[in-house]
Amino acid sequence: MIKYSKKGLSLLDVIFAIGIAVVGLLGIIGLLRYVIILGRASSDRFIAVNLAQEGIEIVRAVRDSSWPAPYMSIYASAIFPIGSATNYKVDYRQTALLPYVSEDDTILNIDGAGFYSYAAGTATKFKRRIYLDPTIQCTADINDNGQCVKVVSEVKWGNYTLVVEDRLYNWKP
Repeated sequence: MIKYSKKGLSLLDVIFAIGIAVVGLLGIIGLLRYVIILGRASSDRFIAVNLAQEGIEIVRAVRDSSWPAPYMSIYASAIFPIGSATNYKVDYRQTALLPYVSEDDTILNIDGAGFYSYAAGTATKFKRRIYLDPTIQCTADINDNGQCVKVVSEVKWGNYTLVVEDRLYNWKP
C-alpha cells in the first residue's frame, strides 16, 4: 500500500521563494536601466562624432568654394585668418565661417528635417566650436609651400567634450 504525505509548503518556504524571485527581478530591472543609459550615451556620442566631422567638412567646403586667384596664398586671403588662432562656428547652410561670440552662442538646433544648424528649430544639448590655427608648423615632405591651417572641431554636450582635428593644406598653389 502507498502512503501519501499531506505535507505542503510551509509559510517560510513560500517567503523564501518569493524573496529569490524578487531579488532576480530587481537584478534584471537594474540591468535594463544600465543598458538604457548606455544606449542613450552611445547615441549622443554617435551624434557628436558626426557633428564634429561635419564641422571639419564645412571648413573644407568653405576653403574649396572660395579659393583665391591662382598663385595667391589662401592664407593671405579673407578665407582664413592671418596670424593668431581664431574661433568660429559653422553651419551647413552657410558659405562662410560665422563669428564665434560665446559658448552659449554655439548651441545647435535641430529642424523638422533632422538637420543641425543655428537657425530656428528645437534646441539640442550639443554645442560646436571650430578653432582655426594657421600658426602651426607644416610638414616639409608635402608641397604646400609651408601653408597649412590646423582645424579643430569641438562638440560639447553635458559633461562630455569630443574633439576632431585635421590639417588643411594649400593643395592649389
